Amino acid sequence: MDNRLARELNPKVSSSPFDRIPVETVIEIVRLSLEVDHGPLVIMRRVEELRLVNTYWARCIDQCPIFWTHITSQATPARYTRWLEKSQNAPLHVDCRTDEDRFMELLVPHTDRWQSLVFSWSSPGAWANLATPAPQLQELVLHNLPPRNRPAELFQGVIPRLKTVRLYGTFAPWHFNIFRGLRELDLGGYLGGLVHFSIQLDGFLQALESSPSLEVLSVRGVVAPGNSSTSSNPDPVTLPALRSFVFGSPSYFLLGLIRIPNCTSTSIQCHSPGPPFFEYPRGACPAVIEILRLTEAIIISLYPTMFSITTKPGVSPRLSAEFTSNPFAETMLIDLLREAELFQPLPTAVDLNIESPGAVPPILDFLANPTESGTKKLPKLQRLYLKLRKVPVERVAGLILDREELQSVLWSRPLTLSGGWSRPENIMDRVLNPPPQQRWLL
Repeated sequence: MDNRLARELNPKVSSSPFDRIPVETVIEIVRLSLEVDHGPLVIMRRVEELRLVNTYWARCIDQCPIFWTHITSQATPARYTRWLEKSQNAPLHVDCRTDEDRFMELLVPHTDRWQSLVFSWSSPGAWANLATPAPQLQELVLHNLPPRNRPAELFQGVIPRLKTVRLYGTFAPWHFNIFRGLRELDLGGYLGGLVHFSIQLDGFLQALESSPSLEVLSVRGVVAPGNSSTSSNPDPVTLPALRSFVFGSPSYFLLGLIRIPNCTSTSIQCHSPGPPFFEYPRGACPAVIEILRLTEAIIISLYPTMFSITTKPGVSPRLSAEFTSNPFAETMLIDLLREAELFQPLPTAVDLNIESPGAVPPILDFLANPTESGTKKLPKLQRLYLKLRKVPVERVAGLILDREELQSVLWSRPLTLSGGWSRPENIMDRVLNPPPQQRWLL
C-alpha cells in the first residue's frame, strides 16, 4: 500500500488502540488469519468479520482487492456480487457448486482473471462455461461433469500456467491441453463412494508422458481396461520428478506401468470388491518390489484376506501399501517375496508378521529354501511373527523340528517366534530351545 493511502486511512489521533495500528500491520494480520486451509465461504466470512473491528479496519480491508478474491456460489448472490466488485482486477479463486446460470454468467466474463476453479455442474450445459481462454488459471478441479458427445478443447487450449488438475467423477479427453506440463494430477473415480470410473489406458499413459515434471499423482477409484484389450503391452512411463504417489484401484496392473524412482511418499490401497474387478493382482508385484528396494526397513503383515506393507517408523522414503483380494492374499505375499528374491536378495530390513494360519507352512517353506543363487531368503529379516494359535502343535513340530534346513535358517538369526500354542510342553520346549549359542524367543 502506498504512503498516500496509508496517510488517508490511518487517523492522526484516536482513543482506540485498534486505530493506532499501522495500515501495513492491519493488512498483515488479515492476511495471516486467512492462511488457514478453509473453504472459500469460511474465508470470506472471516474477512467480513474482521471488517467489524471498527471503521478503520473496514476501510483498510476494503482497499485491498486480494481479500475479496474467493468467489463462491455457496454465498448469496448479493454477497458474491459485492465480493467480485471489491476484487477489482485481482486474480480470482472461483468455487461453483450449483447448476444455476446466474453465478457463472457473472464469472465467465472474468476468465482472464481466474487463478483457480472448483466446478461442480450436472446439467448438460456445464462444459459451455469452460470455453473461454484462462491465461492465469493454475488449478482446475472438476466434479461430476456430464459426458459430452463432441468435446471441444477446454478454455480453447489457452491455459499456459495450469499446473494442477483434479478430476472427480469427470474425465476430459486425454489429448486436451489440461493434461500437459502438470505438476499435480488427481484422478478420483468414485461417484457417491460406490462406483468406479473407467479411463482409456493409452490416453492416461500419454498424459503422464506429457508431464515429465509431475510431482504429485493420485489415482483412486479408477478402472482401466486390462492389458488384453490392447494390441500390445504398453511401455512403462517413468516419472523422475514424482515425490508423492497415491494409488487405489482394482486395476492392479496399472502399478506395473508407472515407474517412480525418486518418490519419497507412496500409498497403495488395492481392493477387489468383486466381479468384474475380482482379479489376481500378479502384475502389481514388480512395481511394488521396485518401491521396496528404495526403502531401508519395512513391516510386512499377512492376514487371512489381505496383506500390508509399511515403512518402519522414522524410515524414509515412506511406503504404505495394502492389498485386499479374496482369497488370494497368501499367494500374493508369497509370490511377491519370491519375485523380490529371484535375482538378488532384497536389501531391505524386514519384519514379517504372519497372522493367517494357512500361510504358516508355505512361508516356512519359502524361508527354508535358498534363492536360485544359493543365498538365504530375506537376508535382512529382523523379526518373524507367526500366529500359531490355530495351528496344531504336532503340525508345528513337523514343520520345524523335522527339517534341519529350516532350523538352521531360523536359528541363525535374531528372530522372534510368537504363537501362543499350548501343550504338550516337551514339543514346545524343543521348538523354543535351540542350541545354546543360538536363540529363538517366544
